[in-house]
Amino acid sequence: MITMKERNDRTVDQNNKKKSIMVISFCVPYDNVGHAGGKTHNFYLKKMNEVPGFKVNLISFGVEADREKLDLKKYGIGSRIFFISGNKPEKIRRGIRNLTTKYNPFDKRGNMLPKYYEDCVISELKRIKSRGHIPDIFVLEWTQMVFLAGRIKSLFPKAKIVASEHDVSYLGFLRKYEYAESDRDRKKFFRFYKNIKREELEALKYCDIICPHNKKDEKLLIEDGIPAGKIHSIVPYFDDYSRIIRKPLKNRIMFYGAMARPENYLSAIWFIRHVMPALKKDGVEFVIVGSNPPDLLELEAEKYNETAENSKITVTGFVPEVDEYFSTSMFLAAPLVLGAGIKVKIIEAMSAGIPVLTNDIGIEGIDAENGRDYIRCISPGDYIHAIRKILEGETDIQALSGNAGKFIKDNFNLEESAEKYMNLLGEL
Repeated sequence: MITMKERNDRTVDQNNKKKSIMVISFCVPYDNVGHAGGKTHNFYLKKMNEVPGFKVNLISFGVEADREKLDLKKYGIGSRIFFISGNKPEKIRRGIRNLTTKYNPFDKRGNMLPKYYEDCVISELKRIKSRGHIPDIFVLEWTQMVFLAGRIKSLFPKAKIVASEHDVSYLGFLRKYEYAESDRDRKKFFRFYKNIKREELEALKYCDIICPHNKKDEKLLIEDGIPAGKIHSIVPYFDDYSRIIRKPLKNRIMFYGAMARPENYLSAIWFIRHVMPALKKDGVEFVIVGSNPPDLLELEAEKYNETAENSKITVTGFVPEVDEYFSTSMFLAAPLVLGAGIKVKIIEAMSAGIPVLTNDIGIEGIDAENGRDYIRCISPGDYIHAIRKILEGETDIQALSGNAGKFIKDNFNLEESAEKYMNLLGEL
């Protein structure tokens, strides 16, 4: 027979029991990780780990270069990291396992989730289940891991599932379809778009909470049938450059981003081909800042510089600190031709008070006002007209700069977002 004291002791133990959270992600996080999605993942993972009532573990993937950068033990976060080795025999084995997913043009998930990744996650979850570890909550980072929500639910039917949707992936593939030039690419990307949309929305049905990283994606998911009550958007991590003291050079135009990504280098090339020819005599410098620029972009810059009269294009490659360019650039041009989700580089530029010229893809998820917080440009003529007004002093750059910085300060509060997110997890 259980005594009153024993019953009370059990109640105290249950009330004090930590909530077990298993985070599953496509890319391993660590402090100073180089990509925007990884920074957001790292920020919220470390915030979860600070909550006294949470016990956080991580399953993720990395490359060998990540191994020495990992800091999970330092923070007391348990982890199982699968490192993708460049070892030839291992590459062959992975390639064979991925034949039906990564290399299949008719893959239902658009080649986004290699079979190797799925097998690693599921085998690890089966292993921890066999040892009696039943997480209370699963947090799935990126669409690739969200795809596994149904399989996770079948293994752990009582667990709650949270989807951290860095972007709505099917929207990105719709943009690739719209941008594609060849019939072959258009057919491929449209097929991927339809398949991924079906799979992504189906996976989200298994999730108890869905956290898109901007309000625009929240609205899109609701329009596509996801119940509004499940959706709670969070603020993506960004480096706050409000400390920057602006000393703009009248002739400097900046482009900023990881230049290995097609959505960045293709956008920079678009600007070179469609806008820069009209500025050859204006003495402007178009500075393209970002790591790993492809040869195609370098060649476009060289071709322009050979024919330009007073203007020039500079491709910096990797720079350790972007502060100098945020300080000295008159404005940032972001004519994005691809991409989905919120663009962290736009948030960062606006936080520094840099006037931003961008299109609907660049500003989506950022509810800024055209003409007050940024300048909306769609066609080459829009950019040329806006640039000429800036160069000729007809645009109040100081007002635009101040408004941009204030908008970010008022609407992108990371600490407030983290607090709301932790409360959501605590209430599950």
